[in-house]
Amino acid sequence: MTQALFPQKYEKDISTRDKRIGEYKKQKTFPDDWKLFYRGKESDYVVFYDLDGNEVYFQYRRDELDREAERKIIGLFQGQAYRLKGRYKGILLYRDEKNGINHRPPIFQEGSSILEENKFSGSNVPVFVLISFESTSLDEVIK
Repeated sequence: MTQALFPQKYEKDISTRDKRIGEYKKQKTFPDDWKLFYRGKESDYVVFYDLDGNEVYFQYRRDELDREAERKIIGLFQGQAYRLKGRYKGILLYRDEKNGINHRPPIFQEGSSILEENKFSGSNVPVFVLISFESTSLDEVIK
């Protein structure tokens, strides 16, 4: 396969010492600021991932008719590292740990209705509302 089919990771922009999504789940806390790689768009979300490949979804628009929000994310490039700010919203529930039930497709759960064991489960994906983003490679582009 050609290189164009796979997004390139700029590992120099995110240190291997930076915390990863799995570490935040073990600590049972999520930050407001993230350093992640951009994967792409999925419905009303932009999807980012860490060095381990774990994902976080950021809601960037209210619905499919929100054209103004579309213009805000034009500068995102697949595989590029970004600093993100977001407000926690909920999870995509792939596995209900308490009841042992798998959900395909996943179910979105709002913040207050989420069980603690599901919120930080390795199977479920945290969802944030996107506040801002900036490239971590600005110095590389200028050179």
